[in-house]
Amino acid sequence: MSEHKTHTALARALNVSSTAIRNWQREYDDAPKAWIEADWRDFIDRHGLGQAGPRKSRRREELLVEKLASEVRLNQIKIAQAEAKLIPAEDVDNYLLFLAARVKSAMYQGFTTELPPKVAGLDVSDIRRLAREHADLVCVSMQNALEDWKTEQNERRKAAAQEAKTA
Repeated sequence: MSEHKTHTALARALNVSSTAIRNWQREYDDAPKAWIEADWRDFIDRHGLGQAGPRKSRRREELLVEKLASEVRLNQIKIAQAEAKLIPAEDVDNYLLFLAARVKSAMYQGFTTELPPKVAGLDVSDIRRLAREHADLVCVSMQNALEDWKTEQNERRKAAAQEAKTA
């Protein structure tokens, strides 16, 4: 190994581009000043540099690991959706909207239409009892609607699992 007269000759000997040599001199404070091949080989090995810049930097490896983890997670989500293990957020939002409308309707029906004639002339304790009974009916109605939806989702899951087995 020898000393070269130009950075181009050094680059040729190191099998890198002359631009790489200039860039490394600019980017690294400890880059050799002379065109001595042995010094440059030590420098390249010390920093993990090569023909295409950094061979493997720690940050690049971390990014690749993060990318792979993200891709695996996306694939898991796609599989779970295909197997109907995940319920799309839009479906949940639509169901909650349906349930809220149903509860509102049941409350208005009971408290504004059914209860007033029943409570006319009753004392406060009887009115409270009837109001609680109606509130309980609304809650039971919500619970039944939720159970029906869960049953529907379980049937979808089973159908999707069966379809996945046959595919």
